[in-house]
Amino acid sequence: MLRLILALLCLTAPLAQAQGWSDPDPLPALYNVTGVASDDTLNIRRMPSGKSEKFDVLAHDATFVEVIALNETGRWGQINTGEAGMGWVSMAYMAPVENGTFVEWPHMRCSGSEAPWYFEFEQGAAAAYSYGYTDPVALSASAIRAGSEGFRGHGIAATSPTLTVTATFRQDICESTMIEMARGIRAVVVATGADGTAVHTGCCSLIAP
Repeated sequence: MLRLILALLCLTAPLAQAQGWSDPDPLPALYNVTGVASDDTLNIRRMPSGKSEKFDVLAHDATFVEVIALNETGRWGQINTGEAGMGWVSMAYMAPVENGTFVEWPHMRCSGSEAPWYFEFEQGAAAAYSYGYTDPVALSASAIRAGSEGFRGHGIAATSPTLTVTATFRQDICESTMIEMARGIRAVVVATGADGTAVHTGCCSLIAP
Protein backbone atom coordinates (compact mmCIF):
# COMPACT_ATOMS: atom_id res chain seq x y z
CA MET A 1 0.00 0.00 0.00
CA LEU A 2 2.81 2.42 0.82
CA ARG A 3 4.37 1.79 -2.59
CA LEU A 4 1.01 2.47 -4.24
CA ILE A 5 0.66 5.81 -2.45
CA LEU A 6 4.18 6.85 -3.46
CA ALA A 7 3.54 5.83 -7.06
CA LEU A 8 0.34 7.87 -7.23
CA LEU A 9 2.10 10.92 -5.82
CA CYS A 10 4.86 10.67 -8.39
CA LEU A 11 2.39 10.27 -11.25
CA THR A 12 0.49 13.40 -10.27
CA ALA A 13 3.60 15.62 -10.37
CA PRO A 14 3.95 15.97 -14.20
CA LEU A 15 0.23 16.64 -14.55
CA ALA A 16 0.36 19.30 -11.87
CA GLN A 17 3.27 21.03 -13.58
CA ALA A 18 1.52 20.91 -16.96
CA GLN A 19 -1.50 22.66 -15.45
CA GLY A 20 0.68 25.34 -13.93
CA TRP A 21 0.14 24.35 -10.33
CA SER A 22 2.69 25.54 -7.80
CA ASP A 23 3.62 24.87 -4.22
CA PRO A 24 0.89 25.96 -1.81
CA ASP A 25 1.03 29.23 0.11
CA PRO A 26 1.87 29.11 3.84
CA LEU A 27 -1.72 28.56 4.95
CA PRO A 28 -3.17 26.83 6.85
CA ALA A 29 -0.90 27.86 9.69
CA LEU A 30 -0.94 28.13 13.47
CA TYR A 31 -0.79 31.44 15.31
CA ASN A 32 -0.68 32.72 18.88
CA VAL A 33 -2.56 35.80 20.06
CA THR A 34 -0.14 38.60 20.90
CA GLY A 35 -0.25 42.25 21.92
CA VAL A 36 -3.60 41.99 23.74
CA ALA A 37 -3.79 43.24 27.33
CA SER A 38 -4.23 40.58 30.01
CA ASP A 39 -7.62 42.02 30.95
CA ASP A 40 -8.83 42.12 27.35
CA THR A 41 -9.73 39.72 24.52
CA LEU A 42 -9.37 39.57 20.73
CA ASN A 43 -12.65 39.98 18.88
CA ILE A 44 -13.85 37.43 16.34
CA ARG A 45 -16.06 39.05 13.69
CA ARG A 46 -18.42 37.71 11.04
CA MET A 47 -16.66 39.55 8.23
CA PRO A 48 -13.10 40.92 7.78
CA SER A 49 -13.91 44.40 9.05
CA GLY A 50 -13.73 46.22 12.37
CA LYS A 51 -17.32 47.33 11.77
CA SER A 52 -18.62 43.77 11.36
CA GLU A 53 -20.59 41.97 14.07
CA LYS A 54 -18.53 40.56 16.93
CA PHE A 55 -19.81 37.10 17.88
CA ASP A 56 -16.97 35.52 19.85
CA VAL A 57 -13.52 36.26 21.29
CA LEU A 58 -10.08 34.71 21.71
CA ALA A 59 -8.30 34.88 25.06
CA HIS A 60 -5.41 37.35 25.32
CA ASP A 61 -3.00 34.41 25.55
CA ALA A 62 -4.70 31.97 23.15
CA THR A 63 -2.24 29.68 21.37
CA PHE A 64 -2.23 27.35 18.35
CA VAL A 65 -5.10 29.10 16.56
CA GLU A 66 -5.44 27.73 13.04
CA VAL A 67 -5.77 30.41 10.35
CA ILE A 68 -7.02 28.91 7.10
CA ALA A 69 -7.28 32.02 4.87
CA LEU A 70 -6.50 35.73 4.68
CA ASN A 71 -8.61 38.46 3.15
CA GLU A 72 -7.33 40.38 0.12
CA THR A 73 -5.36 42.86 2.21
CA GLY A 74 -3.87 40.22 4.51
CA ARG A 75 -5.04 42.19 7.54
CA TRP A 76 -7.70 39.68 8.59
CA GLY A 77 -7.44 35.94 9.10
CA GLN A 78 -10.26 33.41 8.90
CA ILE A 79 -10.55 30.89 11.74
CA ASN A 80 -12.95 28.23 12.96
CA THR A 81 -14.73 28.70 16.27
CA GLY A 82 -16.42 25.32 16.68
CA GLU A 83 -20.20 25.19 16.46
CA ALA A 84 -20.39 28.98 16.22
CA GLY A 85 -18.98 28.71 12.71
CA MET A 86 -16.25 30.69 11.02
CA GLY A 87 -15.03 34.18 11.80
CA TRP A 88 -12.28 36.72 11.22
CA VAL A 89 -9.60 38.12 13.53
CA SER A 90 -7.16 41.00 13.08
CA MET A 91 -3.77 39.63 12.04
CA ALA A 92 -2.15 42.60 13.78
CA TYR A 93 -2.64 40.62 16.99
CA MET A 94 -1.56 37.22 15.67
CA ALA A 95 2.01 35.89 15.72
CA PRO A 96 2.95 32.80 13.69
CA VAL A 97 4.02 29.65 15.51
CA GLU A 98 7.54 28.66 14.46
CA ASN A 99 7.39 25.90 11.82
CA GLY A 100 3.62 26.03 12.16
CA THR A 101 2.60 25.73 8.51
CA PHE A 102 1.32 22.85 6.41
CA VAL A 103 3.20 20.63 5.68
CA GLU A 104 5.97 21.41 8.15
CA TRP A 105 3.62 21.16 11.14
CA PRO A 106 3.72 17.49 12.16
CA HIS A 107 0.46 17.17 14.11
CA MET A 108 -2.82 16.79 12.24
CA ARG A 109 -6.33 15.43 12.69
CA CYS A 110 -8.50 14.36 9.75
CA SER A 111 -12.16 13.41 9.97
CA GLY A 112 -15.33 12.96 7.94
CA SER A 113 -19.05 13.04 8.45
CA GLU A 114 -19.95 9.71 6.91
CA ALA A 115 -19.99 6.85 9.47
CA PRO A 116 -17.86 8.99 11.80
CA TRP A 117 -14.15 8.39 11.44
CA TYR A 118 -10.93 10.16 12.31
CA PHE A 119 -7.22 9.76 11.73
CA GLU A 120 -4.89 11.69 14.03
CA PHE A 121 -1.13 11.57 13.86
CA GLU A 122 2.25 13.00 14.63
CA GLN A 123 4.74 12.47 11.83
CA GLY A 124 7.33 9.86 12.72
CA ALA A 125 5.61 9.05 16.01
CA ALA A 126 2.16 8.02 17.21
CA ALA A 127 -1.14 7.84 15.33
CA ALA A 128 -4.71 6.77 16.02
CA TYR A 129 -7.57 5.69 13.77
CA SER A 130 -11.25 5.17 14.53
CA TYR A 131 -14.13 4.21 12.25
CA GLY A 132 -17.75 4.26 13.27
CA TYR A 133 -18.09 4.14 17.02
CA THR A 134 -15.24 1.74 17.72
CA ASP A 135 -12.38 2.44 20.09
CA PRO A 136 -9.40 4.06 18.33
CA VAL A 137 -6.55 1.83 17.17
CA ALA A 138 -3.06 3.00 18.14
CA LEU A 139 -0.49 3.00 15.32
CA SER A 140 3.04 4.20 14.62
CA ALA A 141 3.43 6.75 11.83
CA SER A 142 6.08 7.70 9.27
CA ALA A 143 5.86 10.66 6.87
CA ILE A 144 6.32 10.21 3.13
CA ARG A 145 6.79 12.76 0.38
CA ALA A 146 7.09 12.42 -3.36
CA GLY A 147 6.92 14.69 -6.37
CA SER A 148 9.10 17.05 -8.32
CA GLU A 149 10.02 20.72 -8.54
CA GLY A 150 6.94 22.96 -8.54
CA PHE A 151 4.66 20.38 -6.94
CA ARG A 152 4.88 18.09 -3.96
CA GLY A 153 2.69 15.22 -2.97
CA HIS A 154 2.41 14.64 0.75
CA GLY A 155 1.27 11.60 2.63
CA ILE A 156 1.71 9.47 5.69
CA ALA A 157 1.65 5.77 6.49
CA ALA A 158 0.73 4.34 9.91
CA THR A 159 0.74 0.72 10.98
CA SER A 160 -0.16 -1.61 13.82
CA PRO A 161 -0.05 -5.42 13.97
CA THR A 162 -3.64 -5.54 12.66
CA LEU A 163 -4.12 -2.36 10.62
CA THR A 164 -2.42 -0.20 7.99
CA VAL A 165 -3.58 3.36 7.34
CA THR A 166 -2.24 5.49 4.48
CA ALA A 167 -3.29 9.05 3.69
CA THR A 168 -2.51 11.69 1.07
CA PHE A 169 -3.09 15.41 1.58
CA ARG A 170 -3.38 18.57 -0.43
CA GLN A 171 -3.94 22.16 0.55
CA ASP A 172 -7.47 23.21 -0.38
CA ILE A 173 -10.51 24.72 1.30
CA CYS A 174 -12.46 21.73 2.58
CA GLU A 175 -15.99 22.37 3.83
CA SER A 176 -17.68 20.27 6.50
CA THR A 177 -21.20 18.99 5.88
CA MET A 178 -21.94 18.78 9.60
CA ILE A 179 -21.64 22.46 10.61
CA GLU A 180 -20.74 25.73 8.96
CA MET A 181 -17.02 25.20 8.96
CA ALA A 182 -14.13 24.91 6.54
CA ARG A 183 -10.63 23.51 6.85
CA GLY A 184 -7.48 24.19 4.88
CA ILE A 185 -6.50 20.61 3.98
CA ARG A 186 -8.23 17.79 2.09
CA ALA A 187 -7.33 14.15 2.60
CA VAL A 188 -7.95 10.67 1.24
CA VAL A 189 -7.45 8.05 3.95
CA VAL A 190 -7.29 4.30 3.27
CA ALA A 191 -7.47 1.82 6.17
CA THR A 192 -6.79 -1.88 5.54
CA GLY A 193 -7.24 -4.59 8.15
CA ALA A 194 -8.59 -8.08 8.66
CA ASP A 195 -12.16 -6.90 7.95
CA GLY A 196 -11.25 -5.36 4.59
CA THR A 197 -10.48 -1.87 3.32
CA ALA A 198 -12.24 1.41 4.11
CA VAL A 199 -11.65 4.50 1.97
CA HIS A 200 -12.46 7.93 3.43
CA THR A 201 -12.40 11.48 2.12
CA GLY A 202 -12.42 14.31 4.60
CA CYS A 203 -10.95 17.50 6.01
CA CYS A 204 -7.90 17.98 8.22
CA SER A 205 -6.82 20.50 10.84
CA LEU A 206 -3.44 21.36 12.26
CA ILE A 207 -3.46 20.67 15.99
CA ALA A 208 -1.21 21.31 18.96
CA PRO A 209 0.92 18.39 20.20
